[in-house]
Amino acid sequence: MRRLRPPHDTTGPEFEVICGARRHFAVSWLRANTSPRFRYLIEERELTDEEAFRHADIENRDREDISLYERARDDARAVEAYYGGRQKRMAERLQVSAGWVSRYPQLAKLDPRIVAAFSVAARCERAPCAPAEAADADRRRP
Repeated sequence: MRRLRPPHDTTGPEFEVICGARRHFAVSWLRANTSPRFRYLIEERELTDEEAFRHADIENRDREDISLYERARDDARAVEAYYGGRQKRMAERLQVSAGWVSRYPQLAKLDPRIVAAFSVAARCERAPCAPAEAADADRRRP
């Protein structure tokens, strides 16, 4: 967790969860619904945006609930924002191979209509596809 503003400043959130967002959500839900005194212990760190990105990347790298497209978009944004557009520099900072970083750039540039079509297909695979959802997908086709 990192502090975004001084405690006396009341504009915007005071903290940002870098790692453990799912745990934070679970604790917030427990506090709101069953266990108001449930504690969420944090470690406050002073981090730059790039350092925060690296910590989040390490935590999320092997998660299955983050799509390759989401990872590609995050990486594309990060390579520009923190590494001067240099994938090799990003790979060095993340301590991964340059090949690992170069896997996703084209994926991040996919046409949103293609991404939307796959999103509908993925929902249909997980559960029976509602006729309205299928019809919406048909209407969106060019």
